[in-house]
Amino acid sequence: MSASTRWGNWIVCWGILDLYTFGRYFLVKLVAGEIPFFSDFKKANITAESFGTPFPLGMALLWTIIFLSLLVSGILLVRRRPVAAILVYIQTPFRFAVVTPSIISLLPATILDINLMPVYIPFAIGVEAFKVVSVVLWRKGMKRDMVKENID
Repeated sequence: MSASTRWGNWIVCWGILDLYTFGRYFLVKLVAGEIPFFSDFKKANITAESFGTPFPLGMALLWTIIFLSLLVSGILLVRRRPVAAILVYIQTPFRFAVVTPSIISLLPATILDINLMPVYIPFAIGVEAFKVVSVVLWRKGMKRDMVKENID
């Protein structure tokens, strides 16, 4: 079994988690009677005006771009497209800064209790590290498979 095949199931799993995170956000906004993304910009604008700084709008824009990239990466990962790897690499630092790490969407809200942070933070970092490693190994396996096919 090749590395691309072996890691391919993890790649699909990461794609499903990205799509789940995006879908969960979208659904939560709709259930709350808000328009996804628009309501975030509206709140950011109110905050920006009250503090006299454009920073909240910049963060809302960054957050929106990253969140929309989750939709794209989710689709690409589920379809096992090589370009998804690049998107995953770019997203990784922002997952902690602006969006949630891959696995956090599946955890119940009680796990985010402040007393559990010493457990959660290393767990989330470990999951994201595993995600990046699995994407790297999958990508290397794909390249190796392509070289092998050209030789045969």
